[in-house]
Order: sequence, then structure tokens, then C-alpha cells
Amino acid sequence: MQLLPHINILPRLRTPGLPAYLRRVCLIVSRQCLALVEPQMRSRSRLHLEMIAVADFAPDLPPTIALPGRPEVPLVPLNAILDKPYLELAILPHPADTTGHFVALISRTLVPFNLRLFHICKTAADQVPHLPDQLEYFVRNRAALENVYAMLADSYSREVFAARVKSILTGDLAFLPVSAHPEYHHPLVRPEPGDIMLDGGVSAYVDAQVQFSRSVGGQGAVYGFEPIPSMFESAKASLAALSNYHLFNLGLGKTRETALFRFLEDSSHVTSPGKDAIQCSMIDIDSFVAEHNLSPTLIKLDVEGSELDALHGASATIANLMPKLIVCLYHKSQDLYEIPAYLRALVPDYQLYIAHSSVCHTDTILYAKAP
Repeated sequence: MQLLPHINILPRLRTPGLPAYLRRVCLIVSRQCLALVEPQMRSRSRLHLEMIAVADFAPDLPPTIALPGRPEVPLVPLNAILDKPYLELAILPHPADTTGHFVALISRTLVPFNLRLFHICKTAADQVPHLPDQLEYFVRNRAALENVYAMLADSYSREVFAARVKSILTGDLAFLPVSAHPEYHHPLVRPEPGDIMLDGGVSAYVDAQVQFSRSVGGQGAVYGFEPIPSMFESAKASLAALSNYHLFNLGLGKTRETALFRFLEDSSHVTSPGKDAIQCSMIDIDSFVAEHNLSPTLIKLDVEGSELDALHGASATIANLMPKLIVCLYHKSQDLYEIPAYLRALVPDYQLYIAHSSVCHTDTILYAKAP
């Protein structure tokens, strides 16, 4: 299939709220959200709530829950929905979950069973940001987009790519399928024991970095880069116990230089001069690799829109060593076609995969490996 017909047939995978036509429903919740079920159902007398699937189900839960004016509703573990194909699935997230984490978690859990269509009860779902629509995006960039679509190594990657384009055109993120794997850990391209990994983009939130350290193990090593001094110090303290993780107060770019960054917690990025700009030191990967006598086997880049610059600064390393690559594509709409094309020009044999691991605009990621 070509890109345009693929875009045209894509279904929406998530809908906000509970449509009036719904009749038989399974509500998916966490234990802490059970108290939210009654307010959600209060004005939906025609809806038959067949059961409530509790994501973190445990035997100490009561077998049923009583709701005013309804028969008691069974509480069941999540896998109980697998033999109920007649049920519509609705997810009730916690109001504080503004990033859609719970929806993504449930989606990821059920992807292997080909359950991808959900309704999302109106709480956090209303706060999940959409992309700004760009109606001319496909017209302006059609040739480049079709070129990259044809490069991709499997049908799932092509589906995600088409869905990303559709989401850019419409501003609606409901077309994007959630991957069965978490971000940075594609089944074919991920940190593995013995890897020498360059970790571009750390921040002060180091859950991913801890996982990278565990994944490469004692025979591997991770070299992380965080340009913001205060974030670097915080991350350094959090990672101090990990002997195979080496953190540097540097950003990754085209060359060794200084650059101005805007400090935004976990999304600091290169900016123009202004009162909130912080001057940071940068280095290119080729120079860093030469100075530290490294042969990286994996490069991960989540550097808030500077991914292509960092790849330009890694051109010799990539061309000569052909490491596995994990590169974010969502910070700039042009990255979706510019980054894959640049990498394929450097290494024509790279196999390219794309996956999306959230229900937000973030976490569309390119995974590349040599055969």
C-alpha cells in the first residue's frame, strides 16, 4: 500500500467520553479510581455496565461494587475482558493523570490481544494535548514523506508513520497506535547486555537512565549527556550508585560550542537570547567518541528538537560503526522525514522501524539497526 491510501483508511483508536450509543460496556480502572465510577455512571442510566476490570486487581477486592439504581457490578482482573468481544471498552483515568499515562499503560497491555479501540471517560483525557493541525503539511512534503514511508522495514512501522502524518494533518492524536513496548525498548532495537550506549538527553528524571544501566549490565556502559547544570547535578546524584553510568554536563550538537537553552524541567531546549536563557556547553558525538576512545553500539537521542544536529555531529561514528539508533521524531514535524532520510543516506543498509508509545504527541520514535 502507498502512503496516501494508508492515511485515508486509518481508524480512530480512542474517543473522548462515552458516546450515547454505547450499551454494554466494560469500564477499566485502577483501584484508586473505583470511587470515581459512581459519578461517571450517575447520568448514564441506559448504559449497561457489565463489569469493571481493575488493572491492579488483587484477591482482597470485593467481588462486586454497588452503584445506585443498578444491579451490582462484578470487579474482575483485566484479562477477563479477552473473551467478551461484545463489550465496548472504556478507560477511566485518574483526574491527575494529565499525560494519559494510564490510558497508554492499558493500551500497551492489551495490544498483544489486538484490543486497540477504547473510549476514554472525561477526566485526564480532556487535558491530553493535541498537535496543532497543519493542513498543508502533506501537500508540501508529499514526496519526502512517501520516500521515507517506502524505506520502513515492516507494516507496523508504516502504519505508525501514516498515523503520525494523519495526526499532524488533523491535530487528532487518536489515530496513533500505542506500541506494545515502552519507549526506547523496541523488540529489535533496544539496550542489551554489553552495549556501549550514548544517552543523549537525560534531565533530572532518571527512570529511563536506571533502566538503561540495568539493560547494558556490568559488561556494558552508558555515557549520558545533560546540558543544564542544575539538571546535571540532580541526575548525577540520582545515578551515583550506578558504576556503569557516566554522566557529562554537555549537550549534543553539530560541533563543540556553547549554546543557549531554555530551562523547562524535562524539556529544556536550544533557544534564542532572552532573560530565561542558560548558556550550556555542547559537543559533537564524533569528537566525544574520539576523545574517550569509544566504539558505541547504541546511540539514543531525545534532545528536544536538536536530534538532526546531533546526528550531523555523529556522522563519522554512524557511518563507520553503524550503531543501533533510537531517535525521537516528534519534536519537529519535519523530523519525521528528514531524520530517516539522513540516516539512510549515511548507512543505506539501516533497517528503519517507527513506534509510538503514548497517547500524547510525544514518543514517536525511530529505531534503526544494521542487518
